[in-house]
Amino acid sequence: MPGPRWDIRQVSQQVVVVCLALVAGNAFFYALLVRPRLEEYRTLTTENAPRIRDLERRERAAGDRGAYVAALQKAEEDLARLRTEVLRTRDERMIEVDEELAHLAQSFSINLEQVQYQNDVLEEEGLERFAMTFPLQGGYSNLRTFIHAVEESPRFLVIERVALAEGAEGGVLLSMNITLVTYFDLPALSTPTKPGRKGARQA
Repeated sequence: MPGPRWDIRQVSQQVVVVCLALVAGNAFFYALLVRPRLEEYRTLTTENAPRIRDLERRERAAGDRGAYVAALQKAEEDLARLRTEVLRTRDERMIEVDEELAHLAQSFSINLEQVQYQNDVLEEEGLERFAMTFPLQGGYSNLRTFIHAVEESPRFLVIERVALAEGAEGGVLLSMNITLVTYFDLPALSTPTKPGRKGARQA
């Protein structure tokens, strides 16, 4: 024969009492231990929020300064490399510049006897500016070709100025005065050097 059936209704009161006891225990534990810790955490968080924000701001500022210093060092290294490897000194590059000018003169029918030279010492930059001004005749296509040739040159030449004047054949042909510039490095600038006179090339 099957045994007597267990009816939960018979022990419902005991179950309710046990559940209430567990709830009361949890509430007591929360009130006694958890809640004070939460209140303490909220208090500390509120009081330290300005300090935390200030610390975060200082960390960001330190990171920005570090990036700035790194960028500055990189710029200084690039400038030093530009001076020593690209610009170099007049003695090291002058022959190359002469050869490049002769090549341009031959390609674009430039009369080298009409070239005017000018030297200027840029004391604050520690550089020497060397300018060459000469006439160039032709159409706009000839000017574009010349500009492209200068841009493709490995000799660090810069077109500083182009002065246009209407030429023959109703403006089809133009007379242009081109100022071509390069720079030389002056590693040790001991005494100021007087600029050379325009039209007189310095050796």
